[in-house]
Amino acid sequence: MPKDYTVARRAAVELARNGEATLAEIARLAGTSRQLVRHWILSAKVDAESRRQAHLRKLWRRHLK
Repeated sequence: MPKDYTVARRAAVELARNGEATLAEIARLAGTSRQLVRHWILSAKVDAESRRQAHLRKLWRRHLK
């Protein structure tokens, strides 16, 4: 890899783990491809889709109170 993606990778995995962003949003923030972000997330064994849905449900419930 031409760039040092270590910091971006850590941030990407953290955002995905917390369900705070989609893979496309993370890729845009990191300035890289969705495929690379997906590789990072899968390597970290994070189910990004489930985490995202759980995060959105939590936000939804908070707004309904």
